[in-house]
Amino acid sequence: MPPLEEVLHYLKGIRLLVSLKPQGFQWLDMSERGVRRSFWAILWCFPLMIPNWVWWHGIFVDYTAPGAVPGSLFYLRMALIELSLWFLPYLTVGLVLWLRGTSRLFDPMVVAMNWLNVPIYLVTGGVAILELILPLPISFWYYVLQMQLMGIVAAQFAIFFMLAKRQWAEAAILTAASVIPSMLASVWLNDFLGVSL
Repeated sequence: MPPLEEVLHYLKGIRLLVSLKPQGFQWLDMSERGVRRSFWAILWCFPLMIPNWVWWHGIFVDYTAPGAVPGSLFYLRMALIELSLWFLPYLTVGLVLWLRGTSRLFDPMVVAMNWLNVPIYLVTGGVAILELILPLPISFWYYVLQMQLMGIVAAQFAIFFMLAKRQWAEAAILTAASVIPSMLASVWLNDFLGVSL
């Protein structure tokens, strides 16, 4: 598992890419080994997922029939959803890259997206902790979550914009291929696994 110092090194590259600075790629390991190691980001993010699951479980219990999904099963299902949504964009974006003859960008995309998830989960995990400790109405947190989503889409667009060498149309297509299937799958998976309201 990459140590914190190495992760911070990669995160500097992500910060530069989101700031639309191509030198950010120099801070990422795009080798075959780097692609494999980038999946350690999942374990770095795992503790950051838990506060959101706890918050959602509280909402779920408040707004559904008692005992609908036991706590342990609820968290297992949430973990399955998180993993599915982590890997789905690689399939959908990878297909688009292949269809457009730019499959050479697949490995750099995977590395960048894996490490981009770390700051994304830092923010979402921090917000989830605030949700747990601040007695604010759910409507307030709904708008916070919408702002989070816009931030995630903007960050992904920036990564794809840099991968596509500043081609707006290409970046928009790749962003849509990442975001839209994930949003649809999120709704379907939550409903299918019985963890939606």
